[in-house]
Order: sequence, then C-alpha cells, then structure tokens
Amino acid sequence: STDAINKPGDAEEFDPPFVRSALSVAYGLLLILSTLLPRVLPRLLVVGGTVVTYLYTVHLKPVLFLKNAVVASIVAACPLASASSFGDVTGGVIGLCATLFFGTFGREVWMDVIDEDGDRRCGIRTVPVAYGKRVGAALGGFLLVLSGAIPIVSASMGGSRRGIV
Repeated sequence: STDAINKPGDAEEFDPPFVRSALSVAYGLLLILSTLLPRVLPRLLVVGGTVVTYLYTVHLKPVLFLKNAVVASIVAACPLASASSFGDVTGGVIGLCATLFFGTFGREVWMDVIDEDGDRRCGIRTVPVAYGKRVGAALGGFLLVLSGAIPIVSASMGGSRRGIV
C-alpha cells in the first residue's frame, strides 16, 4: 500500500518470501537466545515482545487502540527488562516505564493523525480514522501531558528508589 509514510516502490525492493523466511529465523533465534537472560521477568518480557511483534502487522495492527498500545508497551518494557535482569526494579523504573508508555502511545496516535488519509485508504482503523483528526490530536496531546506529569508526581512523592521486584 502507498500512504504518507510508505512511499511507492518501498515494498517492491524486497523479495517477500525471503523476508518472511529471514524474519522467521531471526524470531526463532531471538526466542532461543532469550533463555540466556538471567531471570524470569526479563525472559518473559523479551518472549512476549517477540511474539507480539511477530503477530503485529496481520493480527494486531487492524485493531483500534491495540496497535498503539502494543508499540508503547514494547518501548516501555525495555527499562523494566533491563532493571529486572539485575533485580533492581524500583518505583523510579516503574515511573519511567509509565512515562515511556504514555509518551509513546501519544506519539503513535499523533503519527496516526498525520497518516490519517493513508490509513483510511489502507483500511487501518486508527483513532483519527474512527473518530476524526481532532479527537486523535486531543488524545495524543493528553497522553503526552500525562507522560510529562508522571515524573513530576513521582519526584514529589519522593519514593522513586523503593524496591518493587
């Protein structure tokens, strides 16, 4: 498909069967290598993120809000996976994950506003396609403000170093 993000000719540069095979091998290796991680939580986060990205385009992207939540969750899980590898999950890490989740979710919604015409043509049901660009921009803005508020609230509570996991 062609839209504001994907220019004509992008997909034709690659051989789809080869790309599918290469991705299948890469995902398989990633799942096998995730067993080398030192603790259970980081393994679960890596395996979960791998499975979700594998399912993303065909099964998850067409579902309203889910595509944005999936991308935001994978980004937000990175500091949690890292900290939990060392057994050092604190309130600050959780706050960082929440900040990343809402900030990435807001950015993804705003990107959908920019690409509303292309998503509509491709049949991708996004917030701006379903509810209009104004609603999408307002939701994206709200999520970004929420993302910015989390560190302020966390700092004012003074508990960012308390161990969680």
